[in-house]
Amino acid sequence: MENSRFSIGAIAADRPLLTATIAGLGLTALSVMGFAPDVPGKPSSANIAIFALHCLLALAAPIAAAVAAPAVLRGRIGYAAVLAAVIVAVVWYAPSAAPDNFVGYAPSLTTGIAAAGIAAGLIVLRPFFGVIPGLALVAPAAGLLGAVGAGGMLALRGADGLPLLGAVTATSAALATLIGIGVVTEFARRYASGASSHDAASEAGGAMFAPTINACLLSAGAFILAALVAPQQTWSLATGAQAAAGVAVACLSALLVAVATLSLANVSDAMAVIENHRRRRFRTIWRPVRAALPASSALAFAAITLITAMVALFEAFEPMRVVKLSLLGGSVIAAGLTFVSIRTGIFIFVMLFTGSVLIDWGVALAGTSAPSLIAEIVAVTCAAALYAHLALAARDARGPRRKPHEAAEIAMVDGAYGYILSTAITIAAFLVAASTGLWPAGGEAAAYFFLLALFGAVASAPFMTAISAVFGAE
Repeated sequence: MENSRFSIGAIAADRPLLTATIAGLGLTALSVMGFAPDVPGKPSSANIAIFALHCLLALAAPIAAAVAAPAVLRGRIGYAAVLAAVIVAVVWYAPSAAPDNFVGYAPSLTTGIAAAGIAAGLIVLRPFFGVIPGLALVAPAAGLLGAVGAGGMLALRGADGLPLLGAVTATSAALATLIGIGVVTEFARRYASGASSHDAASEAGGAMFAPTINACLLSAGAFILAALVAPQQTWSLATGAQAAAGVAVACLSALLVAVATLSLANVSDAMAVIENHRRRRFRTIWRPVRAALPASSALAFAAITLITAMVALFEAFEPMRVVKLSLLGGSVIAAGLTFVSIRTGIFIFVMLFTGSVLIDWGVALAGTSAPSLIAEIVAVTCAAALYAHLALAARDARGPRRKPHEAAEIAMVDGAYGYILSTAITIAAFLVAASTGLWPAGGEAAAYFFLLALFGAVASAPFMTAISAVFGAE
């Protein structure tokens, strides 16, 4: 499917201007019609405008600033410090300097912290991310365009309350940006392997089509389940289906816009050299982990983790809710259908199940209040899409001549930096949605998603290795 001239990646790469123009105009039209300020019963356009502006500052601006980072470590640290000082000054003085009618548009402390954190990580860890910051600006731009369009589509269908609208917009921003980052990482890998920019963009689009459909199916299940348990009377099955359609529009649009933009990218052979050097450096760093993680150790880790999760499931003060179990089961079906690999579905399910159970148990033991079910559903959905990228990399890395831990190493080389950047941007999008008032539960979703992402960073390689050792090579 990746090399077919009729694949979605080839279509977007062959007609980049037409594809980007149609997607951009369509999403803009949805935004304008959905958030028209003079339409009775519709949410205020200020809510979505403030969210969009803050997301640009928190997600896109740090990536743009990281492109100009010096190559020397001391220079990068100094550059990051100066940039952080500028962000603090802007956040501190902008509200008082803004006109009275635009005070809400001024960057908040949450936006400043998110921007500073992402910028500092990309700048200081520039050798780890390689060429990604120079290409990744398209991801939050396309994701935000899709998110606003998804929110406008839902508003146009009659959603008159911010809780659902905010959840859909924030989820669309996270998932669409995650798709965009996946396209960027695939593009960098394929260009470094010798493909032209056009072919690399086309192949990246074909490779990311399955994760995009997977994200669409996950969001459909999530919002339909949310409609079944939501306390708001305005949530219905029809509304949940409309919300899922909005997320799907955002994800597919982000895929098309990212592929079209990258096919026109002005890249050079130096970019391929940097990417190959980054991959060699990561392998060197990963070798101690690989040596400590043979199949026997991975199987032992997986067994201990699963046993602990089963104990936690019975010991937790509140057992896992049926709706969450339904969503986890749906992730297996979605992965099996889109990736044509049952072990990919097993990997995603095991990761989500063990991570969710252990987190819920930790929350119960700590005596803290659990996040709302809607926040948990959104966080689990985004975590499933995040795990799917690693699962896809693991599936493609397997082979009859590769040992399980070797395939896991290749998967981590291919997916680690996209995983980290996607995690940071998703958390920032949820926090911005909460701080701007678009989705008050965004902070709860960000915290739960962070814990799931942290669990995935620790447990993904052992579970990949264990599943490969049990099922053998594909």
